[in-house]
Amino acid sequence: MTSASPTPARPAGAESGRRGWFHRAVDAIDERMGIKALTYPVPEHANNLAWSLGGITAVAFVILLVTGIYITQFYTPVPEHANQSVRDLVSDVWLGSFARGLHFWAAQAMFVLALLHLLRVFFHASYKKPREGNWVIGAAMFLLTFLAVFTGTVLKWDQEGYEAMTHNLDVAELLGGAGIWFTDKLTNRVSILLRLFNAHVVIVAGLILLLFVWHALLIKRHRISSHPEIPVSALEPSEPFTTHLRRVSASGLVPLGVLSMLGVLVPPVVGPTPVEGIEITRPLWMF
Repeated sequence: MTSASPTPARPAGAESGRRGWFHRAVDAIDERMGIKALTYPVPEHANNLAWSLGGITAVAFVILLVTGIYITQFYTPVPEHANQSVRDLVSDVWLGSFARGLHFWAAQAMFVLALLHLLRVFFHASYKKPREGNWVIGAAMFLLTFLAVFTGTVLKWDQEGYEAMTHNLDVAELLGGAGIWFTDKLTNRVSILLRLFNAHVVIVAGLILLLFVWHALLIKRHRISSHPEIPVSALEPSEPFTTHLRRVSASGLVPLGVLSMLGVLVPPVVGPTPVEGIEITRPLWMF
């Protein structure tokens, strides 16, 4: 009885050749862009709701960017036409009312989520060495979120927006020379409304995006902080950051659905064209 002939050895690279085109494409992109650097380990406790608040805040920011880009296509940032352009957006533009409602409620949600995220970091002492710099960056993003809500309030240029702008001028006077950017003294060629529009869509949003990238890079460098109730010596399960990112994105669908319903059922009001010299509105709740 003759023995079976040995199985011929596979040529080098035959196994990799059997891989799908998707994996080959990912490898090619990773070789040039370093995407797999995002697979750093993330501890299991980072998937808790409290520890996911930062990621859900980022989801709200993405919603604001997408809806904001759509809204700006129909907005006219000059005092003579600003209010009417918002009214036209709501009444005449396809999905205009929904986009504005979603944008408004996403701004409220981002403010609340960022505040809760800061409180979580503070009470869990996640700001301690070596994460002090990231704490400062997070606080700066929260302040910029506050400024984004304020400038967005002015842009609708109704009575509430106009009165918010007058308070802006009062603060500028208190700041003295440092507040000249917020007044007519800087230039008489460009209205304050247009400058606040530029601040809202370029300066403030751009700084938040820049600081967010810096924030994320520092998280990668220092890793997720340990949970105060889990001993440092404990062997806690972990998963790649890409898996954690998918979890956070899935969790973000919940606030997206809630904010969408609020945008439809409780749309933000657009007041009439402002009247100078009176004050009848109350500031937004966070002010």
